[in-house]
Amino acid sequence: MNNFELTGELISRMDTKQISEKFRVREFVLKIVDGDYTEEIKFQGVNDVCDYLDQYEQGMTVTASFSIKGRRYQKPGKDVTWFNNLNCWKIAGNTKSSSAPHQETPLLPVDSDDLPF
Repeated sequence: MNNFELTGELISRMDTKQISEKFRVREFVLKIVDGDYTEEIKFQGVNDVCDYLDQYEQGMTVTASFSIKGRRYQKPGKDVTWFNNLNCWKIAGNTKSSSAPHQETPLLPVDSDDLPF
């Protein structure tokens, strides 16, 4: 699967959700300005990435490295639907505790076996 990168302003960090004993997820939103258009893109980080988000505050510019994950889902007797997630596996930017440019979080292995669905 291809990996992607987007840089934008961190406009929201949601609380971490403990899904199971070994699986945590945290969502965050970046505001991306592309010419005349502004997009607000939601990402999710899992496990250790949840803690790395604490290094950044609202308004900071960060770069999210991510992959796109998609899943088919169907409740019994219902139509099929699909879910897509932008799974962030690295965040880089100036941290709130450092004035040094471009602090990077460590690379994390993307293990799809940890996903709850």
